[in-house]
Amino acid sequence: MSKYSGEICTVCSKKFDQEDDIVVCPQCGTPYHRSCYQEAGRCINEKLHESHQSWKPQCNDNEEVKDEKICPRCSKQNAHDASECSGCGARLDDANIKPGLNDADFIKIDLSDQYFGMNPDEKMDDEGTVTLGEVGDYVKNNKLYYLSVFKRIRSSGIKISFNIFAFFFPNYYCASRKMYLWSGILTLLSLVFSTPEFIDALAGFGSVTAGFAGDINTKGLFAGILYSCNIITRILFGLFANNIYYRHTINKLKKFRAASKDSAQYRFRVRSEGGTSIVSVIIIMLIEATLVLIAFAAVTAAAYFKAYF
Repeated sequence: MSKYSGEICTVCSKKFDQEDDIVVCPQCGTPYHRSCYQEAGRCINEKLHESHQSWKPQCNDNEEVKDEKICPRCSKQNAHDASECSGCGARLDDANIKPGLNDADFIKIDLSDQYFGMNPDEKMDDEGTVTLGEVGDYVKNNKLYYLSVFKRIRSSGIKISFNIFAFFFPNYYCASRKMYLWSGILTLLSLVFSTPEFIDALAGFGSVTAGFAGDINTKGLFAGILYSCNIITRILFGLFANNIYYRHTINKLKKFRAASKDSAQYRFRVRSEGGTSIVSVIIIMLIEATLVLIAFAAVTAAAYFKAYF
């Protein structure tokens, strides 16, 4: 006897029978007829997802039934002592099933849909003023990745998710995503952290600058601290860059809405001011090069002044 016998399917409102093919949401535990789930494309028990609670049986006829095993591959219900899934044949004893830790989300990925099967009306902020569709229109490039990450941040509250581009090129990442303040801060930090390398490079530009650079210890404690700070900054930003971009996107959309006269102007600003900017990345590169040249000129002047005056 299935422990879901007599319970109600949320989609079709019909009771489950012993012979029904039942799948459950691994996030909240809500049961569905497999055909009903395939029709819905996702778990529709939004209340449990929003409250982070688990589904509980409504009938009392199944108290004696032991817990059944859920196949991690196809979500098929299996007997509690089964070793293989009766639906797809996967070995259940190798699945490391841990109730409540499976973050699989029932989202049908439809590449022909601009929101990939996600609900464009889903609220993405605490006030309920910004929708997933608006976030997607602002993000534009790599929309599937960011919408998936933002939904997870929103639903779980976990702010950490690694962004490899933000780890290797933090200031360029921010410039490309139009987070100009962050880009400026990270550019300045990058130049400061690169001071030992800059001083070592001076040694190759003439005897005067070489002598000036030789007076500075670029292998000591201070250089080690700068190197460590550089690595730590990159790791932290790589871990929190997606959350920073999520907050940036929500704040931008709220500002656009407040400053727009009507919905048409709001939509225009979202689409025109969002996305990525290669020009901003090039500008940051030029700024970096300019600052390095200014620093080189200043140090060279100081070296010659010290040597001849």
